[in-house]
Amino acid sequence: MSLVTYRRKSVETSAIQDIFEDNMDQLRLRFLGGTNVEQGGEERSDQLPGKALALLCYLAVTGEAQTREVLAGLFWSDFPEQRARGNLRDTLTALRRTPLASFVVTGRRIVSFNRDLPYWLDTAEFLGAIERGAGGVSPDPSALEAAVAHYRGEFLAGFHVSKAALFEEWVTVKRQEFHLLAIGALQQLVDFHLDGGSSYEAGIPHACRLLILDPWREQNHRKYLSKSNLVF
Repeated sequence: MSLVTYRRKSVETSAIQDIFEDNMDQLRLRFLGGTNVEQGGEERSDQLPGKALALLCYLAVTGEAQTREVLAGLFWSDFPEQRARGNLRDTLTALRRTPLASFVVTGRRIVSFNRDLPYWLDTAEFLGAIERGAGGVSPDPSALEAAVAHYRGEFLAGFHVSKAALFEEWVTVKRQEFHLLAIGALQQLVDFHLDGGSSYEAGIPHACRLLILDPWREQNHRKYLSKSNLVF
């Protein structure tokens, strides 16, 4: 083996190792259909107190740096300001004691999610697929398929933190936003497969799921399912 070939293989091996290590360290955040935080294949959700997990979710989903004042008010609006700020400090300390510490950047005034580290966020993947699927002149069914696959259920389904009314209001707004986007994507897929005559069989699962998410559209579903000679 020549020296050049050896060096090339060494570089390729090193690159593969770097990718493998990045995947091992990657933080995977799933907030659609529940609350699941994994790192390197290990579940981390149970290592976080409720408000620490809620704080991580808020920073990751918004993707914006937040002032300590805003975060203290969001999670402890019923408390005096000084106590709210103290609770925020305690929550950030709890986060720093977990393997996820490097994913939250804290400063004297600003707190943010570290987007420079390897991570995967289902809400971002969902929104990106929605934009690709519906952003062109005509719908992109493959992107819409990806979007509805990411939508496993309601945003933060089953997750609740006590005494955080403003955070719960934000969750309600985001939950409705994602829900409506999922309904829209499913409707486009149903129209593409059934009304467009692309593939009745491929459209039926989407029609059934659309009925579950939006039962008031039952008449439309009856029309779509009848096209395949299915009894609903």
